[in-house]
Order: sequence, then structure tokens, then C-alpha cells
Amino acid sequence: MNDFQERPPEPDDERLLEKAFAVLKRMEPPLESRIANRRAVAAALGELSVGNPAAQPWWQRSVAVPVPLAAAIVLLIAVLGYSSLRSGREPVKDVVTASSRSESESKAQPSEASAVAKSKSESLTKWKHYQSEVYLCGVGQVSSETYFGVEE
Repeated sequence: MNDFQERPPEPDDERLLEKAFAVLKRMEPPLESRIANRRAVAAALGELSVGNPAAQPWWQRSVAVPVPLAAAIVLLIAVLGYSSLRSGREPVKDVVTASSRSESESKAQPSEASAVAKSKSESLTKWKHYQSEVYLCGVGQVSSETYFGVEE
């Protein structure tokens, strides 16, 4: 094939090239050509950004959401956030009911009332305690729940 031997450029070659291209460096294209080129570039860039939205990445595309739907979603998020914070603050109250007798029955049988009082004092009531806390690293305590109840 071709046996072209590469040789390093000589210092005189550089000066010769500079002189040859000096005329081209001083030349400017006509004004009409520059304006036509700029319009062509602007039109091509406009077609890329507006003409084809499917060509844009997903994070640059816009989505049309109706205002009532957006307002409903924001309201739902606010209510759920408030209820989750509120439920963590209020302890659950256990209602303990004791059997009570009418006054006429307790007056009629005083020995039985004292027996009930003795049996209650003899058997101490035991309280059941339950506590749950949720912590988030870097934030602290998120929620806490405490329950007290009578153990039977």
C-alpha cells in the first residue's frame, strides 16, 4: 500500500501555514449569511424544546392537574398529617366500671357489704402498664403511647 513515512513538522512549516491561513482569518461572511445561519440555529433549537415533548426527559415534562383535584389532595394530606400527630399525643383512656349496688340493698344487708369491702382490700388491684415509643434517628421521638389498665 502506501508507505508514507511520518516525519515531525519542521519549524518553517508552521510559519508557512500561518501565512497561508492569514487571509482566511481576516475574511468575514456576508451579513445575510450570518443572519440566515442564526435563524436556522434558533429554529432547530425551538423545534427540539417545544415541538416534541416526548423527547424531553420525564423530570422536564409538565403535567396538567385540575385545581380542585390538587386542592383535595393537599387537604387530604393535611388532615392525615394532623390526625397522625394528634393520635400520638392523646393517651387512650380505659374505662373501669365497678359493680355498684343500690343504697336500699346495701342498707338491708350490712354484713354482706362489709364482706365485699374486706375481699376488695385483701386482693390488691394490679395495674397493667404498657408504653410504646417511636424514635427517628436524627429527629428524636416521633410518637408515644401509654396505656394503664386494671389487671384481673
